[in-house]
Amino acid sequence: MASSVKIKLGLDHVVSVLASTGKRYVTAKDLSLLLGVSTKTAGRLMARLEDEGFVRRYSNRAFKLVITPKRFNSGEF
Repeated sequence: MASSVKIKLGLDHVVSVLASTGKRYVTAKDLSLLLGVSTKTAGRLMARLEDEGFVRRYSNRAFKLVITPKRFNSGEF
C-alpha cells in the first residue's frame, strides 16, 4: 500500500531551483522533474509563481522566467 507525504515548499526554494537551471523558459513538466513532484502539483506551483510575478506565461505550456540567477542571488527577490 502506497502512502503519501505532504511537504511544504516555499516559493523562494522553487524560484532558486528554477534560477539555478539557467533556462529562460520552463514548463510544469520541467519543474516536476526538478522537484520530484507530480505535473499537476508543478502546474499549481507555476500558477502561483505567475501570480507572484516570478514567471510570465509564454505559451500554452511554457513560462518565461522573469527572474534571473543573478537577480535572485542578489537578494532582490
